[in-house]
Amino acid sequence: SRNKSYLKPAATRTVKAKKAITAVGPRIFNSLPDGIKASYHFPGFKYAIRSHLQQENMMKRCFNGEILCKYI
Repeated sequence: SRNKSYLKPAATRTVKAKKAITAVGPRIFNSLPDGIKASYHFPGFKYAIRSHLQQENMMKRCFNGEILCKYI
């Protein structure tokens, strides 16, 4: 099913409520790649999320020129 790993954020009316964990948490989880959300056990999820964030950080640094400048 398409929305099997989709979490529905809480309905909000105020700016403060939009920043609450009940609204932000599901949005962050839904933005993760499906491979990470499909993890069956917490240690596997933890490893996958850590690897994803490290790779994402590395890509941002590469495209901002921080890493390329070191080798030019």
